[in-house]
Amino acid sequence: MTTLIKFGLLWGLAAAATVILAAVMFQSGYPGAGLSLFMMGLLPVFLAGLRFGPYAAGIAGLFAAVLLAVAGSLAIGLGFFFTAALPGSILTYLAGLHRTHEDGKGNHTIEWYPVGHIVAWSSLIAGGVATLGIFSIGLTERSYVENIKPVMERFLPPQPPKTGQTTPHPPSTATGTSPTVTAPQLNLGTVNRDQAMEFLLRAGIPASMAIGWLISALFNLWLAAKIVLSTGGLQRQWQDLTLIHYPPLFSLGVAASLLGTMLPGMPGIIAAAFTGAFFLAYLLLGMAVLHVITRGMTARPLILGALYFAVLFLQIGIFVVLLGLAEQIFKLRARALASNPPPH
Repeated sequence: MTTLIKFGLLWGLAAAATVILAAVMFQSGYPGAGLSLFMMGLLPVFLAGLRFGPYAAGIAGLFAAVLLAVAGSLAIGLGFFFTAALPGSILTYLAGLHRTHEDGKGNHTIEWYPVGHIVAWSSLIAGGVATLGIFSIGLTERSYVENIKPVMERFLPPQPPKTGQTTPHPPSTATGTSPTVTAPQLNLGTVNRDQAMEFLLRAGIPASMAIGWLISALFNLWLAAKIVLSTGGLQRQWQDLTLIHYPPLFSLGVAASLLGTMLPGMPGIIAAAFTGAFFLAYLLLGMAVLHVITRGMTARPLILGALYFAVLFLQIGIFVVLLGLAEQIFKLRARALASNPPPH
């Protein structure tokens, strides 16, 4: 118990230091480095939980939250508790969950909680974290829009002038006066500015919150598991991540969240957050299917590289998501493995 508390406190100190350093980077004009460090704030919590159990993760997260509340503000401490400490404890508890089977001959086998189910729970937590983020901006749709819209205005180009109107020329810099620095603006193409703003407020921002947190959580959990495995401290066996599977009813969450986005007000905005998290979860499952069905192909690295490029830059992610949804119905990987079993 003493070791658990000691290492929990040490990892909590590391988590708090990571978040504080991220804030310093933001303030110093290095947003990229600050964001990267901020997204690594979960790593110490996961390291404590995977090595010493969920209680160690809870101690680390709680201690980090207290330090951040003292060094920063109560809101920052509470934010870290609900976005890192509590989720980190839950996910490391699930990672260590197992049951033992006996075959009647004295032989025992251990069945670990499936990794795919951990991803599914992570998706639900991501939706919950995004919901907290939405309510921190505004408790009602009106206050949410009033608080976030001025920020998003900086990233959207101005509305094109109507016929007969001219746009004002930018101020001259001939006198040596430096022009005003503006935020990078999104390219809307032919989309109306008001329509783009409506989409961002009701769907884009909530979904991005959930997706961002889920990417951070899953990456840090994977990295923590690799680190603990390299030290020999990981209790569970490493699972082939291309064979993950989700609970049978998980796809109903996708349907429910999509239907929920049609609701007016805050329910629709919150549903968009969960939709974003489920989208990423099934994107990962779809990529797992592609990894399996390309096994044995000579050009497999080239094919997978092209697919990853297309997902990241050519906006074909929705087709990979549909492939992930189809996997739960048609068991595509099982068919591929039956016709082309992996080498032993």
